[in-house]
Amino acid sequence: QGHVRSDPQDVWRRRRSRPPAPAMEAVGGILAGASASAWGRFMDAADLFNGTFGSIVAVTGDAHQAAVAQDIFRQEVRIERSLRVREDIRDAHQLMIENVQTQLLMGNLVLGICFTVLIEGKPSDPERAPILVQELWAVCAVWSITLSFLSVWFALQFQTE
Repeated sequence: QGHVRSDPQDVWRRRRSRPPAPAMEAVGGILAGASASAWGRFMDAADLFNGTFGSIVAVTGDAHQAAVAQDIFRQEVRIERSLRVREDIRDAHQLMIENVQTQLLMGNLVLGICFTVLIEGKPSDPERAPILVQELWAVCAVWSITLSFLSVWFALQFQTE
């Protein structure tokens, strides 16, 4: 029974066809487990990042919405304030017009009374009245007519502007 030498190709074929050694299987299993664990940790980290980023975006979005709402509210307050100021100005102008109309009415009445005093209020007997009374009557009548006429004229000028 002699020892038969086999050729190198035959040895190589036998080595390829035989099952892997248990040590190699263990190393492959450890590497597969480690890579699966690393992949799982990577996915957890990605989920954590996405969750955090989503929370930041949500908080930032809420803060932006709150800022926009606050800006809109401030603008509405400014508009209401300007409308109130406009109404106050309109009311003050209407009050001035009413005062001017009242001044015109009263001025016309006083002017009429002044003319009546000028015409009918003179001393009934000028020869018996002292000269000083006649002169004071004339000065006062002219002043009252002049000032009443100016008052009515100024009121008319104010009303037309």
